[in-house]
Amino acid sequence: MTETAYAQLVINLGYGLLAARGVLLFVLIRRLFPISSQQALYWLFWNSLGMFLIAVFELVFIYVINHYPSTWPFLARLEIDDTFFISPFYFLNDFLFLNLFFSKIVDKKIGNWVQYAGFILVVFEIVNTLYFEGYKDAQPIGSFLIALNGIILSLLFFRQYFLSKFKMPLLRNGLVFIVGGIFFQYIFSILFYFFSDLLYNENIILYYQISTVRMVMDISALLLMAYGVAKVKI
Repeated sequence: MTETAYAQLVINLGYGLLAARGVLLFVLIRRLFPISSQQALYWLFWNSLGMFLIAVFELVFIYVINHYPSTWPFLARLEIDDTFFISPFYFLNDFLFLNLFFSKIVDKKIGNWVQYAGFILVVFEIVNTLYFEGYKDAQPIGSFLIALNGIILSLLFFRQYFLSKFKMPLLRNGLVFIVGGIFFQYIFSILFYFFSDLLYNENIILYYQISTVRMVMDISALLLMAYGVAKVKI
């Protein structure tokens, strides 16, 4: 595959990822309105809406810098030459709303700790962006924490589910599909995180291949979550 063809593939996968986020958001809207703010899906909706809007902004940003070169002087003054500055918004959105979602689907006592952890991570990410890793380059710590947080939250849910008396069969429980989608997204992300530097330095072709697989996994996970939302009973 040529470099041009690969670039086009990544662009198409980016649009596919946005479309998958749109599907999840659409299903949530169909399920939620009118909605009580006490329901777990309420927080998943805000998480999904935030992710969708941030993704739209990222695509618009890429389009603008590619088609309107006059924007470069302004970006240069801010020392922005890529989309890494958008990552902290993804992190903050997940730390806040994903933790609030999980706090409603696990035991209440554990749920309280999940909420506190989310608030602590939000504060940490703000401090990390302002004073440590910044917004100009990728945030290794932020990337690691968002994946680790998603994995731990998913495992807390599955531990509780499998230790319970199975009030609902596994494949009929919409929450299982939602949490499964979240888990698969982040378990692949954290594996990619650990091996990305090695792959980039030793086998850059394999690195790009795995990057595209990761995007396909993200699309599949989001559609799995949308299916779970359609089935869930809260």
